[in-house]
Amino acid sequence: MTPVDIPEDFPRGPGPGAVAGAQPKMLLRRVDGQFVSGWTEEELATRYDVCADFVIQLTSYARRKLDAHPQWGRAGLESRLAAGIRAKPWGFTEAEISWMVCHACAGLESIPPDSS
Repeated sequence: MTPVDIPEDFPRGPGPGAVAGAQPKMLLRRVDGQFVSGWTEEELATRYDVCADFVIQLTSYARRKLDAHPQWGRAGLESRLAAGIRAKPWGFTEAEISWMVCHACAGLESIPPDSS
């Protein structure tokens, strides 16, 4: 796989998990015979590629929605976008959803109002 330049602000892995019981536990997975906590470099690069592509699509969608519903404002639009992503079974983490919505809405300044 080609190395991907992942921005510093991209979420690096799933948050800590919890397992019921009295004894402390560590959440690990076996990948290629080794125990791993969080994403591997390849998994992280794949997740970044998917999220970055989604930001491009989400920016266009957000522009159309903001043009159709200017009364929502940016904060209302951000909360609606995040809720819409959460409603789908796409498997994004909360940190990835926040990152995508933030970057999609930041891209609205660079899109002229008449382009859709």
